[in-house]
Amino acid sequence: MAFAIEKDQNIHLIDELEYGFHSLSWPIERHDDNIIRLEAEGHWSVYDLGIIWFKEENCLHVSCRPQLGFSLEDRDFKDNTEMMMLINNDLLYGHFDCSPFDQTPTYRLGMIIGQHTLQMDLVVDVIERAITLYEEYYPAFHLYKTQNMTAKKALEAAMIAVQGIA
Repeated sequence: MAFAIEKDQNIHLIDELEYGFHSLSWPIERHDDNIIRLEAEGHWSVYDLGIIWFKEENCLHVSCRPQLGFSLEDRDFKDNTEMMMLINNDLLYGHFDCSPFDQTPTYRLGMIIGQHTLQMDLVVDVIERAITLYEEYYPAFHLYKTQNMTAKKALEAAMIAVQGIA
């Protein structure tokens, strides 16, 4: 979807994004003037995505988390922090953290818009990247939670990289 979202004081950025998502036939919920929620089906889960516009900071915030019970509340806070740190060390942008509400691993990315025009394609790319990243790390979170593995062992077991030629 190629259209620009102009920074215009008379047009609210979330209104433009809502229009863009509707034109893509993405199911969304508008929670208030600055928040859109959408769902996306992945291989491992259905994901909740939140998009929040912070007007004063000119920042668009995107978050992605699985819908169904994936809380890490039963694990030690220090261990959860280590898990997020090990993953975040490999990320170029955005980060994972545990939601302060229920300790669910959540991917977050802030996009500073400033005085620039925002391309809908960029927003779609960011959302797709958030889902792809979560899908990539989902098995590690699963092993960490269900098998009581350490963060490092769960990541090693889940992130098997294919090397060489078969």
